[in-house]
Order: sequence, then structure tokens, then C-alpha cells
Amino acid sequence: MKILIKEALISIIARKVADKVMDMKKNALVVYTGSTINFNENLDELAKLKAEGFKFSLYMTNSAMKYLDKEKIINVLQPEKIITEQGDGEFPEKVAAQFDNFIVPAMTINTASKLAACMPDNWPARLLLEALMKDKNVVISTDGCCPDNPIREKLGYHMNQALKEKLRSNRNSMKKYGALLTVHDSLYADSVNLFLKNQKLNYTEDKKATSIMRQSDTGRTVIGSSLIISQANMGRIVIPKNAIVTALAVETASKNDIEIIRE
Repeated sequence: MKILIKEALISIIARKVADKVMDMKKNALVVYTGSTINFNENLDELAKLKAEGFKFSLYMTNSAMKYLDKEKIINVLQPEKIITEQGDGEFPEKVAAQFDNFIVPAMTINTASKLAACMPDNWPARLLLEALMKDKNVVISTDGCCPDNPIREKLGYHMNQALKEKLRSNRNSMKKYGALLTVHDSLYADSVNLFLKNQKLNYTEDKKATSIMRQSDTGRTVIGSSLIISQANMGRIVIPKNAIVTALAVETASKNDIEIIRE
């Protein structure tokens, strides 16, 4: 009985830890640089993320506040923090350090060119380059900076091939630097996949998981429900071949659609 009570308590603690980790993964800074192309479609994708429990902070350049519907953005995102062009006295590098996830739903040609050239002479370019250099998650919707977007021709843009190639090169450079490039109808799915991506758990490498495992009197590793709960967002867990899996752990794995794989 004491073992069951102890396991139940550990399970509760592990669940709270897992929930906290998940909350951190669902925090993101949304960076608006001013492009109006596919503005509403990208905002609809952000609304889907909001419905999934994502929490946002918001950064807008002066041009973004001038050309985009700021009230609509704030109404959809309900940001916990709003950062102005000047960063409220904070350096962009300091702001970048506060977040692990970044979403750019309105990347302009100007910011894309500065980022691609590694010449961050404005606030958003400094912010995003810092994020990429720190290997943070950066999702960029390229509707506004892609020369091949059919909306551009409707707006009167008829670029020659050399100019198109240069803009494509800027776009590809951002991808090479580690940004995940997307478009308006994939922003939601790509953000979820990147921010909440599954990771294969290896019991020999994951210190947190190993600390939750315990040894039986026979020396065999015992897998309890607490370990399963702590990895609820992983989808699978690799355990030692001769490990003992408790009935509660099996039930918990089943409820959370977690595959238990023996070495």
C-alpha cells in the first residue's frame, strides 16, 4: 500500500513538472515587421495556436503598427507583454533571451535581407539573429518576402529573374541559418510540430527519466507511472530489456498513447 501511495504522489509531482514543461513550450514571441500580404490568413493560424493553449508576447515595429491592424492583433493574441519598436528600453538581445520560441507571421523583404546578410542594423533583425545564433526555435511565414507569391503580381510587382533570385536567396539563407520557413496555411501546423516536437527518450541519456526509475530488490529497473507521465508529450519511451513495468505504468501509457519499447 505504501508503495502505491508513494507512486501516486510521485505521479502527481511528475505530472505537474510535465505540465510546466509543456507550458514553457507553448510560450512564444510573435514578431510583426510590417508586411500586409496574407495578414488575415496568418492571424487566423495564430488564433488556432491560441485555442491550443499557446501564450504570446508581441513585438511590433513602427511600420507594423502603422500598416497593420494592431487592435485586431492584440484581440486575437491577447499578449501577456507588448514590446515596442524601441523595446521599452531593453536591448533586442536581452528580449530574445526571454523566449525559446519565435513566430514571424509578417516578414518583410527588408528584414529578410538584413537577416540573410547577417547585417542586423534594425531592432527586429537584431532580435531574430540573436535567436538564431542561440539556436532557438524561429518560425517565419515568408508570404511577405517571397518573390513568387502570386499576390505580388496583383499588387503590381513584376520583377526580373535576377531580382527574384536574390530574394529567393535571402529566403533560403534564413532557412540555412536554422529558421523554419512556412506560409500562411501551414503556420499553425509547422509551429506545433517545431515547438512540441516529439523526442525519443533514451533512459541512458535522460537524467530526469533515470532519476524517476527505481531498482527492485532483484536489481532490475522498475518503470512506474511517474516516468510515463513525465514523458507524456514524447509519444514513446525506450526502457531496459529486463525492466519491470508496473500495471499502473502500463495503464498510464495506454491512456496517453505512449509506446513502451524494450531495448
